[in-house]
Amino acid sequence: MEKKKLLQKAFIDGNLPSHITYCFLDHCQQKDDCIHYQCALYKPVGVTKGTTVFPDALRSESCAYFAPLRIVRMAWGFDRLFTDVKVKDAPALRAAMKACLGSKGQYYRYKLGQLKLLPEQQDAIRQIFAAQGYGHVAFDFYDEELDLTQC
Repeated sequence: MEKKKLLQKAFIDGNLPSHITYCFLDHCQQKDDCIHYQCALYKPVGVTKGTTVFPDALRSESCAYFAPLRIVRMAWGFDRLFTDVKVKDAPALRAAMKACLGSKGQYYRYKLGQLKLLPEQQDAIRQIFAAQGYGHVAFDFYDEELDLTQC
């Protein structure tokens, strides 16, 4: 599905972050690819105040708040990660992952699929495993989704 249609569906379904930054700069050259401008196009009528990008943020041809509207391959679930891991290495790897993800609670939210890992987070976990000598790292589940983290 097209990125803009996915964003429109997210607005209809209410699957959005609680805080969104809107942009109404029609003369911006990056507006077709910017999540802030696209969010403004689908803003519900009942939303009458919130965070917005001001016109002076647009300097020459680039905006300091440009955030790309992108579809990414999200991952979740950690059972496959530990399939070939030696028992003695597992606690250290889990501890490093918890530190990378922010907390024990966050670790379990990603493990259970309540939250999904962005490609950058997946790479960080791959690096943790690579540092311990584990080259092939695969998560349990993957899905192509709209990246709404920069809304």
